[in-house]
Amino acid sequence: MDGALLVEVKQGTGLQHSAYRFGDILSSALGARRIRPFISCRVLWANQRTTEQQTPYVEAGNGAFALWNHTLVFPLSAAFWKTDSFKVSFEARDKRELQGALRGDSLIGCGELQVDLQQMGDRQVTLRDAQGHASGELRVTLQLRAPEEALRVMSRSSSTPLAQAARAFAQTLHQSNALQRLKEARPERLDAGVNSLLESWLARFRKKGLGLSGRETDDEAINSLWQVARSAQEMIACYAQPGEDIPGIAVHWLKNYFSRCTGAEAELNETRLRALLTMHQVDVSGQNPWDRLREIGATLSGVEDAVALVLANRLEEAKRGAEEETFTQEEIIQKGRLIPGIAMVLRRDTAAQWGCHAFLYDHASIVQWQAIDAHDPCTRCPLRAEDIIKIS
Repeated sequence: MDGALLVEVKQGTGLQHSAYRFGDILSSALGARRIRPFISCRVLWANQRTTEQQTPYVEAGNGAFALWNHTLVFPLSAAFWKTDSFKVSFEARDKRELQGALRGDSLIGCGELQVDLQQMGDRQVTLRDAQGHASGELRVTLQLRAPEEALRVMSRSSSTPLAQAARAFAQTLHQSNALQRLKEARPERLDAGVNSLLESWLARFRKKGLGLSGRETDDEAINSLWQVARSAQEMIACYAQPGEDIPGIAVHWLKNYFSRCTGAEAELNETRLRALLTMHQVDVSGQNPWDRLREIGATLSGVEDAVALVLANRLEEAKRGAEEETFTQEEIIQKGRLIPGIAMVLRRDTAAQWGCHAFLYDHASIVQWQAIDAHDPCTRCPLRAEDIIKIS
């Protein structure tokens, strides 16, 4: 089994009577007409579907309120983790005894959820009868359970391919307690403010990690993951103490999280992880940074040489990694030249080697973003209009 989807059917409200059948009129006249609803459910993705599962039936109370608090567990296949979204279908039926044996339990209503992997948690489902009329509401909770194999990979990640370890990590990040676990695994010396940035980073890593098949070489996996690994370091740098070993903090944090997931001390290949974290980091300090900026098509003025050096390094990094811009998804460097309409977001940092960091965005998009949000979309650090400098 490659993990499981847990569907907890909590309660139903406003459940309507199912279609009348022979004997219902007499039951109603005798005061015995009642609803005894149960829920049938299945999960569908790509061209696959699970077998149908059912809750027990319950007696509906006043206002046709039904309480189940019953969890259905659907085993998943490996193909599930490759999909972007899936469906969960629901049928509410009225439990009949003799009539049910003869003709099946009568339908109260059907409903369906279209879910992507970021939409776990509490959901509401509208039920509709055979004529399309609303016939009640269900409250359900969706949770993913990572495959047991993912935990085994994480427990021995130092001796498994990087792609497998990253994929296993991404699978555990879809579990309902992943964000809290990651917060709890934060090294104590790292400022707690970093917790506020985790959720947006998790979404990006889950997408990248699940995009791996697990068969990639370490070099191929590093090429795929280096951008999201770099953003993790930028996030940590926002809240680390001056002079801290940022890759070291990242490795420590990851080890703590793996250990919490597996229940035993995890062994990580630190050399390989540091290679991932430093992928495409370059240093052009031996060159004149202003000459390098002109060669690549960047324009910059009114700043000190250190800022020019940081930007030259950053652009060379983007070139080597064929980096795509966050908003437009265009490659930032094409045919050795910076594309038009790019801006640098400059963040001063006394702990940085050259006193600042440079982030690259589409100028029109980041200006619009800043006017609405006032925080950097990747690092979630405060972002002022004057921090945005157009460079092409």
